Amino acid sequence: MLRKPDFRVPRLIVVNWIVGMGFGALFAATLLWLDVAGLGGLIWRSESQSAALFLLFGGFAVTFGSAVSGTAIMLMGDSSAVPDKA
Repeated sequence: MLRKPDFRVPRLIVVNWIVGMGFGALFAATLLWLDVAGLGGLIWRSESQSAALFLLFGGFAVTFGSAVSGTAIMLMGDSSAVPDKA
């Protein structure tokens, strides 16, 4: 008989990656809104705003997504170390 595939770990990774990407986008938007180090003004005066915004938001989304996803994986623990309830 075929076993049903277990999607708990891929779902954990994807959900945490999306949450991390949201935090990264929020952080990048905050940097622009507060104009930290003149970053917002520099981007708005640029001729290639779309490329700058894509690189800024994309970089933070990938970085934060990876960090949150990796943290979730490392905090999972090892289920083989837990004794069975018998």
